[in-house]
Amino acid sequence: EKLIVRRAALQCLSQIVNTNARNITPIMMELLSSRLRDRSVSIRTFAIKSLSNALDRFPYNELFMKTWLDSVLPLISDPENSVQMETLNTIENHIINPLMSNKECKFLEIMTKSHFDFMRNVFSFCKQKAISLEKISKALTKRVLNPTANDPSITSIWKLVAILSGIEKSHFNASKFYDNWSDYQSMPPEYFTILANLGFKDQDIIIDCLKLITNQTDRNTKDYQLIHSLIKLMGVQENATEALTETISVYCSQFKDFVENGNTDVNLLITKIFAFGEFISISSKVANFDDFDFTGIQLLISNSLPNGTVIPEEVRAISVITLGKLCLAKKGISRNFAAAFANLLSSKTTDYTVKSNCLVVL
Repeated sequence: EKLIVRRAALQCLSQIVNTNARNITPIMMELLSSRLRDRSVSIRTFAIKSLSNALDRFPYNELFMKTWLDSVLPLISDPENSVQMETLNTIENHIINPLMSNKECKFLEIMTKSHFDFMRNVFSFCKQKAISLEKISKALTKRVLNPTANDPSITSIWKLVAILSGIEKSHFNASKFYDNWSDYQSMPPEYFTILANLGFKDQDIIIDCLKLITNQTDRNTKDYQLIHSLIKLMGVQENATEALTETISVYCSQFKDFVENGNTDVNLLITKIFAFGEFISISSKVANFDDFDFTGIQLLISNSLPNGTVIPEEVRAISVITLGKLCLAKKGISRNFAAAFANLLSSKTTDYTVKSNCLVVL
């Protein structure tokens, strides 16, 4: 339809939405949010304002909130600067300003991983436009370091602080976070990510991180985010070479022992395989990478071991990713594995998760 018709229809729908939230249906919200993808800049801008006005009028309507998160946040990457600025304005009104004022922000309770990825784009846009992030950084830091009991938003706030610490390090004091290290075993993954982003170094960090990682792998917790954060923090330490070398060597021996003897349940290795890949990804600190025997992990992408033990698809899938990290760290072996990955892709019996990971690696 012509621009004038689309604009009139949007104005009519906006009036209906703002009149009575009880009569709003998901289809009507989809029609409103679809205008956020309109080819006209003025229509997209007007749709942002309309949805934001509806939120102001009905602030705790979950349908409005979810539609706003799913439809408005992505527009921070819109090619038009005017749309980006309008998007930033409504994000400031509904998320950033309430957080800076220590007010309740219901959005944090329903945000998903993709929403936090968009918030990363929001903060990056602010930095690009020289919009200060100091107040929001300090406000959120205060909330995570001095949490109130039963705060339903604390997990989301940790995530926002982790994002901000990776974008604007100057607004954070790493020592204040490290003051809580005595409670490191109960800290969320974002705590370790923050310290890593700020480049904090201490001689006790490596030993404590290895203890926590070992605890996770021995119990096969599959807490991948925590393990990633711990190993990322280890990677910024100056004295990590010896510990990394020894850990990678031990893992190689354990995987080789398993494929030769099959003396444990292969499913219990899943978390350890993931951790091994993460250690490999920071292996630039390891002096001589050629000294390790990677035979064990190489065989774990197969359908079965030489002794007949069938390898579960989940184990094979995560082993493929780990081998991909190995190829990136040791580029000389990439060609050797290309044929193996291609063979997995061409096999009719290979599970789709294994094939998908092969595509990612290639």
